[in-house]
Amino acid sequence: MYWWAREMGRSGAQLPLIKELFRGLGSDPRSLRALHEVVFHRRRPYRVMSPPRVLAATGRLLIGGDLPRGEVVSELRTLATRDFQRRLRTRRPVYEQPGQPGQPGQPGHR
Repeated sequence: MYWWAREMGRSGAQLPLIKELFRGLGSDPRSLRALHEVVFHRRRPYRVMSPPRVLAATGRLLIGGDLPRGEVVSELRTLATRDFQRRLRTRRPVYEQPGQPGQPGQPGHR
């Protein structure tokens, strides 16, 4: 849920691919209900924003012709890279090592 909220809260305009994904989810009552279940923590975002739905949104953008194909493919690559990095960090978290007392930012530092 955290990554989904963070993605939706990014500064600036949303990527057209994200807009198209949500447009597709909103057009189908079952998908819209599933999206509500994500918001209410009853379903995982990966189940609703699945690769087939992202590819369908990409296809709609490519067929529509409103955006250059290269831009659509670049957005898909950006989203896939973010997703890969997010999944990798989830599976292999890196924890910070505790600092020694007296170091800046630690208790006991003057």
